[in-house]
Formats: sequence, C-alpha cells, structure tokens
Amino acid sequence: MVNPINKKILFIACTHGDEDESLDVILKLKNTKYGDNFDYIVANPKAYEVRSRFVSSDLNRLYPGVKYSKIYEKRIAWRNFEKARKYKYVIDLHSASQSKDDFIIIPKNISKTIPLINYTNLNKIVIWPSTSARTTGPISQFLKDSIEIEFGSKGLNRNLVCKKIETSLKYLLDSIKTSNISIKHSKKYYHVYDKLLINKNNQKTLKNITEDFKKINFYYFLT
Repeated sequence: MVNPINKKILFIACTHGDEDESLDVILKLKNTKYGDNFDYIVANPKAYEVRSRFVSSDLNRLYPGVKYSKIYEKRIAWRNFEKARKYKYVIDLHSASQSKDDFIIIPKNISKTIPLINYTNLNKIVIWPSTSARTTGPISQFLKDSIEIEFGSKGLNRNLVCKKIETSLKYLLDSIKTSNISIKHSKKYYHVYDKLLINKNNQKTLKNITEDFKKINFYYFLT
C-alpha cells in the first residue's frame, strides 16, 4: 500500500515486465529494517504477469500518461505518475540486458541539480534528453528529484544481478536516511546525442557522426 504521508522514497519496479530482478530485491528488503523507509509500485502489472516488455506500448515512453486512454500503458502511466509525484524521491529501476555496467539515466539536462544522484554508489551518469519534440517520455523526465537506474545483467546470472541491486538500494536508503552524500563514488557524466545503429551487415554505425564526437567521452549501452 502506498502511503506518501510517512515515506518520501518510492521505488518503481517492472516498468518493463521482463525486468523483474529489482522487484525480487524490493520484496526482500520489505522484510528487513529497510522496509519502513520506502514504498514501491509494480509499474506495469499486466506485462509483469506474462514477463513481457509491455502489453501495447512501451510504458517508459508514455509518461505523464492519459487517464482515460484506450491504450493500457497510457492509462497505467497516468496512475503511476499521480502516485509518484507525491514523493520527494522517485527511483525507476531497470535491468540492462546489453550492458555489464550499472548506470543512472537522467532524461533531461539538469542532472547536477538532482540531489538524489549524490546518494547513490553509482558513478556513471548518462544524460539522455529527448532529441525530438515529443511531449511524453520516462517518468523521471517529469519529476523534480527522480532518476532511472539501469543495472547491467549481460553475462550475469540472476543471483549476481539481484545482489548488486540489493547493495545499491541499501546504500541509497542508508544515505538518504542519514543525509550522507556520497564522496567515495565520484561521478562521471556522459551525454547521449545520437543513435548507434545496426546496419545490414550487423555492424554498429553512428548516424550523423561529427568531429565533435571525437572530443568527448562516449559510453555505449542499450536499454
């Protein structure tokens, strides 16, 4: 049950129904000393039931949602957003099947003004603002102090992925509770400004590559 009166932290699990490792960890933490410090929601229950990425449309592209839409994910996005915006901190948890690394995604250009980043033990921060005129996107795009965390699962068994998720969430909860900003984990920022495409020969190519690309750090991953 969601009760924002007593708690200020909301974890979002299963935005994609086939990324359920974080839900396992959340349910485990609920039965520990951490359980009273946060609430959680299963973002896409129908997709989770069948372990599918989504039912009709990608929920992670549809916030803030539409209350009476005919599309299931648009309705669920509206419901989730109405709950989430009552919390001070919102953390949307994902699994990154094409990456071994763990990283934070910020879908807007204000990353260094989001205090939540400094409570984490993660050091890779990916700035990924929308490059189109679209008015919808991930939930963290529309909330003041919200992040999306991607836990890399490529080549790792489920137990190892869950273990590092648990370590990160405990660190985050402890840090917020004690207002202890992480100084041990220096942050490195990466900016996504183009797409890495797969051509007909199954080779990765950059679209619209420029000389400026060679002058910045680039971190490649898939969500």
